[in-house]
Amino acid sequence: LSPSSAASDVYKRQARLTVEALNAGKDVFVEKPLATNIDELREVVKAWRECEGKVMVGFNRRYSSLTKKLKEFFKDRSLPMMINYRVNAGHIPKDHWVHDEEQGGGMIVTECCHFVDFMQYLTESRPVEVYARSVEPVGNIYRNENVQMILTFEDGSVGTITYTTLGDDSYSKEMVEVFCDNSVGVITDFRELKLVRNGKVMKEKKWLSQDKGFSEELNVFLTNSEDIDFLSYVYTTLATFKALESVEGGMPVKIRVEDLGA
Repeated sequence: LSPSSAASDVYKRQARLTVEALNAGKDVFVEKPLATNIDELREVVKAWRECEGKVMVGFNRRYSSLTKKLKEFFKDRSLPMMINYRVNAGHIPKDHWVHDEEQGGGMIVTECCHFVDFMQYLTESRPVEVYARSVEPVGNIYRNENVQMILTFEDGSVGTITYTTLGDDSYSKEMVEVFCDNSVGVITDFRELKLVRNGKVMKEKKWLSQDKGFSEELNVFLTNSEDIDFLSYVYTTLATFKALESVEGGMPVKIRVEDLGA
């Protein structure tokens, strides 16, 4: 489980601080990504196993009240889900920190992790395979910032993530569509929820602000350790690394968290 010496030299920020805090006996709330490469992730998993500390990653969208109502709507489902998660991110300058492989790990690792986590929460199932394709760098398009990922989950659910910087900023930034059991659920920009079943439509709208679950996730960290699933963060992070492998290799890649010793 020890990282290579090369990886150790770039062992920075979240992963390093998480390991140090766990070794010091601290509970940890850390922003995403949990790690920016697989060696860092191995070290975090190793520290978590040895110290048995509480680790929570800032995947806030699962804690939105709209997300919880969407999940409740499908709680009695009998079939796998089909999930589309589209992100119209807008142009991101090439010198932005998220593109730095050491600081952010690129858009797949830094941003798409949010949406993998959302799908895990909604399906209550682990991702087992990912197939990803990216628009090649050209003009002002940066590497891996326009990508589609197809994730397969243990329960048979399939999720597609479309992350693009090629759209217009005036259009909605995030839209989630869920299809299952002859029903449809849609979240738009975490301001509006639409639930459709048997021809009936229920809508809820947040008029004053978005509800992305920030305050709720902090409350969970402070008060309810049972709602913290560290292994889901490991699966999410590993899925983004495997998505990068898929982009480079042009083939689906299996997601096996046991390879990390988790």
